[in-house]
Amino acid sequence: MAEFSSYIKSISVFALLMVFTEIFMIEGFYRKYTSFILGIILSIMAISPLIGILKGNGAESFIENIEESILYESENVSFSDENIILKSIFTENAVSYIKNDLKSIGFKYEDVSVEVYENNGEYIIKKIEVTSSEEDTEKAESILKEKYMAEETVFSAY
Repeated sequence: MAEFSSYIKSISVFALLMVFTEIFMIEGFYRKYTSFILGIILSIMAISPLIGILKGNGAESFIENIEESILYESENVSFSDENIILKSIFTENAVSYIKNDLKSIGFKYEDVSVEVYENNGEYIIKKIEVTSSEEDTEKAESILKEKYMAEETVFSAY
C-alpha cells in the first residue's frame, strides 16, 4: 500500500512541477523542448512499475500490494458508509423521477430537492421542495403527493 501511494504521489508531484514549469516558462524556442522532455520523463515514471512487472522484478510484491490495498479499502467500508451511498442514490433517483413527472404534465420548474430518511432499512421521502415560477401548482402537488406520499410538499416561487 505504501509503495503504491508513494508511486501515485511522485507522479502527482512531478505533474504539478511540469505544469508550473510550463506556466512560468517564457514563450520561445526552448519551451517546446522542455515540455517534450518533461513529458517523456513523466511517461517513464508512469510505466516504470509495468516495466518491472514485465521483467519479473518484484512483480509479485507489486501485485500483492495492490491486492492488499483493495482488500483493505473494501473491508473498511462501514455499514453507515453503505447507508449514506444508498440514501444518496435513492435521493438522486427520486429527484430524477419527480422532474420527469413534472415535465410530463407540462409543469415548468427551476429546481427540485428531496429530503429522505431511513426507517427500518426503507427510505421514505420526508419532503419534496419544488422551485417554480408557475402559480397554478394544484395539479403538480396532487400528483406528487399521490405518487410519492411525501410527508410535506412545498412549492416556492423564484
